[in-house]
Amino acid sequence: FAVLQAYAKGDFSVELEKFPGRYGLVNENIEAVRGNLLYISKEQINIANEIKQGDLSKRVDASKFSGSWAEMINGINEIIDAFIDPITITADYIKRIGNGDVPDKIEKVYHGEFNQIKNNLNLLIDTLNMFVKEVNWMNETFKLGNTRDTIDVSKFSGVYRQMAQSVNDGMWISIDVLIKMFAVQ
Repeated sequence: FAVLQAYAKGDFSVELEKFPGRYGLVNENIEAVRGNLLYISKEQINIANEIKQGDLSKRVDASKFSGSWAEMINGINEIIDAFIDPITITADYIKRIGNGDVPDKIEKVYHGEFNQIKNNLNLLIDTLNMFVKEVNWMNETFKLGNTRDTIDVSKFSGVYRQMAQSVNDGMWISIDVLIKMFAVQ
């Protein structure tokens, strides 16, 4: 019973003593359970280490198991898969935005904290699109001679408000320089 207690506590290093005769079937089946648990434990550790190193492609081979063992392995793989799509989309969107390509908002349905990540990325996309729209509007209105128009900085917060204010200030500085240049002549 000490062996079974060790297994119950997660210590699979202990081997069951060999039973004689037909009781040897107990040994075979217990050893099969122990082998599966050792393999699953080893594979989980290996997968966790691979993921920590940034390799998100690794999975446990469920074909080596049957029944509930295979279901358990598929469950582990599905947990990993549940993280892959949101991580991949987030990385892609951040890269695109960093390169100046503002993508369309994410429409895919996510739940829980994954949905919060999606909503935050969509907020970033909305804010960037609004900022670009305002800067383009100001450029067009300035070309038409409307030099008193400015970006409404109240639409923005944080660094976006600072950038909008900087655009406004830059335009006023340019206008002030032009006024001084024409006043000299």
